Amino acid sequence: MVKPFEWGVIPDYFRTVEDVKKGRSFMCNAQSEKVVNDHRSFWRRIRQNRCLIPVTGIYEHRGVAGFKNKIPYHIQLRERPVFCLPGLFHHSPFPEVETGEMTGTFTIITRSANNVMKQIHNDGPNTGRMPLFLPQALELQWLQPDLNDEQIQAMLDYQLPDAALEYYPVYTIRSRKPRPDDLDKTAPYTWQNLPELAV
Repeated sequence: MVKPFEWGVIPDYFRTVEDVKKGRSFMCNAQSEKVVNDHRSFWRRIRQNRCLIPVTGIYEHRGVAGFKNKIPYHIQLRERPVFCLPGLFHHSPFPEVETGEMTGTFTIITRSANNVMKQIHNDGPNTGRMPLFLPQALELQWLQPDLNDEQIQAMLDYQLPDAALEYYPVYTIRSRKPRPDDLDKTAPYTWQNLPELAV
């Protein structure tokens, strides 16, 4: 079943709207290391609330010496135009004003990056991490309701091989500035003097 949830978990310990404004951005990604093994983590508490987030790709930014701004990359799974990212979901403790319903929220599981993603995601507060990319069989297994902690951890430990990723630089995605070539924002873009990745 596909349902529209909001990105960024709103946990029960957020007591006010101000708490949500200040802290929600830190709840968009859940570190895989904390889902099972960290007994103080909120992610462990909701580890049975597993979901899949369908995507056609992700964006990540690479810091490159000599470039004023980071270079954005579009990244997807090879030969899979649509795939799913494993996540966790939780219903907001704050009901919708108009309907009284509890908003569904989700977080994306991240893990330490493979060789390719280490070179792309090489700058910023979450350097060296990537979403937990899984092959299709493990994506489906992620939703099985009776998984124990050992089975969950085995999936969290899975590292996608470099060769399973397709990736290329694109033009800026953080502004409405039109591309010089008028192509779609997901189309490859050639940045002059951009060093190749070591693969």
